[in-house]
Order: sequence, then C-alpha cells, then structure tokens
Amino acid sequence: MKLLKIAAILLLTAFLFSCENTTTGVVVTNTSGSDTVTKVFITKSTSTTWGDDLLGNATIPAGESEIFYKRANTYDIRIEDGSFYYQIFQFTVTKDQFVAVTYDGTQMTVFLSPSLNSSSQSFQATAIEKTEASSLKK
Repeated sequence: MKLLKIAAILLLTAFLFSCENTTTGVVVTNTSGSDTVTKVFITKSTSTTWGDDLLGNATIPAGESEIFYKRANTYDIRIEDGSFYYQIFQFTVTKDQFVAVTYDGTQMTVFLSPSLNSSSQSFQATAIEKTEASSLKK
C-alpha cells in the first residue's frame, strides 16, 4: 500500500511538472503614469470572439503587472482602459519563451523573446477609441 501511495505521488508530480512546463507566462505591465487597465483578453487567433475578460473584477493599476499562463499557440491580445482599446493579432507563444506586454497609456507593445537574455521581436498597437463594446474580433 505504501508503495502504491509513493507511485501515485510520483505520477501526480510528474503530471503537474509536465503541465507547468507546457505553459508560458504572459506578463502584462501597466507602465502608464496614471491610467488603469480595466480588461485583458488573450485568445487563440482562431477564435472569432474575445471571450471572457481575464481580469474579472480586478484591474491593473499604473505601475503594476499581472501574469497569465498560456500554452504554446498563436494568440490575439486586447487590453482596455476606460476609453480606448489596443489589439495585436497573431503573435506566437512557444514553450519557455519570455512574453512581455507593456501598456503606457498611448500604445501597447508585445515583446517576444526566446529567453530573458536574448534579442526580442516586438509588435505595437496604438489606441482605438471605444465606441461600442463588441465581443467580436475585427
């Protein structure tokens, strides 16, 4: 019985370790002086809608960060403040990649790098005024 418990613990540990190693943290940082990020959407590029707001009832105040874990795939990202939204389509996240998203109050930038110490690829999006709250990707 004791050997069975040890085997179950080892199997569970291996499963959790493999799940943990198949995701990449996408760090969203609000570098603006005073704006608050009110919504974050990160969905697979094949999706036709933005899905649920990953922040729920939370926000990302100026100077703060939030991390979202995603599996290797191609994604679209949308962040919103009170008046504007910013969208970037089709950036690819791979295992063990460093992904940083910054919002400075006027634009959003996604930085993709194989590691913290290597050169990165970046994508930028400027503000689009919110005139309607649409869940469809445009």
